[in-house]
Amino acid sequence: MNLVESLKDLAGPMLAAQASSLLGESEEAVGKAISAAIPTVLGGILTRIDDPEALGGLLEQFKSMASGNISDQLGGLLSESDNEELKASRSILDGSFSGRQDDFSDLISKLSGVKLSSASGILALVGSLIGKVLGNKAANEGMDAAGLATIIADQKGNILSGLPAGAGALLGFSDLPKIAMPTVVDPNEAKPADTVEQKPVVVERPAGSNWMVPAVGAAVVAGVIWWFTRPAVAATPEPNKPPVSTETSEPKPAKSTENPTHQTTTGPAEFELPDGTKMKTARNSIEGELLAFLSDESKPVDETTWFNFRDLKFDSGKSTLKAGTYDEIVRLAAILKAYPQVNLKIGGYTDNTGDPEQNRTLSADRAKSVLVALAAFGVAAERLESEGYGPDFPVASNDTEEGRAKNRRIAIRVTAK
Repeated sequence: MNLVESLKDLAGPMLAAQASSLLGESEEAVGKAISAAIPTVLGGILTRIDDPEALGGLLEQFKSMASGNISDQLGGLLSESDNEELKASRSILDGSFSGRQDDFSDLISKLSGVKLSSASGILALVGSLIGKVLGNKAANEGMDAAGLATIIADQKGNILSGLPAGAGALLGFSDLPKIAMPTVVDPNEAKPADTVEQKPVVVERPAGSNWMVPAVGAAVVAGVIWWFTRPAVAATPEPNKPPVSTETSEPKPAKSTENPTHQTTTGPAEFELPDGTKMKTARNSIEGELLAFLSDESKPVDETTWFNFRDLKFDSGKSTLKAGTYDEIVRLAAILKAYPQVNLKIGGYTDNTGDPEQNRTLSADRAKSVLVALAAFGVAAERLESEGYGPDFPVASNDTEEGRAKNRRIAIRVTAK
């Protein structure tokens, strides 16, 4: 059984219809948000399977939510009111996302097009849905934390393959491209409104589906009962693999100017990609520079021409990308899809503060996180490689904070054109 798809079936168009009415959002956008949120929350739980204490806390929350009809509780879940169901759901999200609910709300908002506040409410809704399904199973089978770990481990492949674009990187699944690609692969679903433009995707909905809205509670109960009747599958929880740094023997970048290919014109421009995609971006952005390089036949592929990201941000001392910093990655993914012959190398750099080897490892992990994010937005992983250079090859003086800030960067280089 695929738990991700079963939960999506339980939610169905009727839950999206009811939620859209309460949130003032379109049914299509809410449906996308729910579909993205279900594997994302399960992915958060998956990160906890080797932490018995955290998993035990989640299980207790699940048990507390086993009763009640989610359709009747929907208003409270989608509001800012102080009610027990919402508190319990938020506790599940806190335990699953290590207190970073805002980052995941931001991602769901970008993927679906709903407001940030609506995305937060939809995550609470999904937390409640998952809590009821797993809480009922726990109550009926006397399941403990080890049993919950077994179920989630058994569903690992389904969860990872169902993760929406960008969620794997946020959750820290650095091996995601090797395991499975996410089902949400359209990069333009996560773009800002004024960046990548493509024809809208039209999703046809069955006529007359709204009449099923009152039945959502019964559907959930029926699904829970069906879930209970399946035989338990024994599985050994697999610990999450740590990020793997990529190191090669390729010559390192030459010490040169910060961005030798910067354009002198810095204003906004509209580019049309070979596949017909239209993109609005600044000429001196990383996308503008890359497009200028790709379109200029006189510019050869070399080992010294690098283009710097401007807006990427990571959690301090970690390789986790912060929410709201995916815009450049989304646009680069669109460019790489339009230029299928182009391959990239991603380089990570730090300033000279701290231990050089630790900095080199951190820079490698951050470069790998960007690789994972690009792959999650639909770029074939074999077209990408990454390496961390740590404090090597500074582009500015490390004697000033301004210089150190410039040296802490992620850059890309074209390896095939």
